[in-house]
Amino acid sequence: MKSSSSAMECLYVPAWLESLLSITFFSLCNVHTEKAKNDCKMFCLDCNNHKASCVHCIASSHEKHRVVQIRRSSYNDVVRVIEIENALNISGIQTYRINGFRVLFLITRPLNPKKNKISAKVGFGCNTNCVMCTRIIVQPHVFCSLECKLMWTKQSESESFAIEGISRTMLSAEEEEELHKKLEPERLLERRQRPSPCAQPLPPPPFNNANSRKRKGIPRRSPLM
Repeated sequence: MKSSSSAMECLYVPAWLESLLSITFFSLCNVHTEKAKNDCKMFCLDCNNHKASCVHCIASSHEKHRVVQIRRSSYNDVVRVIEIENALNISGIQTYRINGFRVLFLITRPLNPKKNKISAKVGFGCNTNCVMCTRIIVQPHVFCSLECKLMWTKQSESESFAIEGISRTMLSAEEEEELHKKLEPERLLERRQRPSPCAQPLPPPPFNNANSRKRKGIPRRSPLM
């Protein structure tokens, strides 16, 4: 069973993200087998149907939906920043320029220990390591891929570590604001149910003996004349 903190962290991850990272792209479409350009390299963020689609499927069934196109770089899946930055918080993820566009990798790439070690030696003081997989990246980035940031985001605060300037969320700014509005009534109710120090009973006042009858003094005789 997940802890309450882990469940809370999962709220800050879009529902479609894990589907995007688990799908195999660039297979041929089973529906549009006779059409050209029928490789499945598109993904609809709004449908989140756990499968890749071709351009013909998108044109016929996903009008006005948020759709991203997956591309290949060195046999690895990438997505253009301009296509996904409004739907996802990608802060801290290393980006690369390919064919004039900024892209980021979806999945953590296998490490070559020898190459990774050499890259660290020839750096100019601006290299660092991905906090999750130790791949060499360029500062101030801290993740090498969407997958690495997802792994860090889903960890509870007790299991993970804070990163300065990086919030533990992958929601877009609009989605995060909506989530805070939904959670605010629950947090307010929790604060109201929490016992307040002022609600504790006050100690009884000290006993006041001012109204009790005073004891008479010792009688004295008048002096003899």
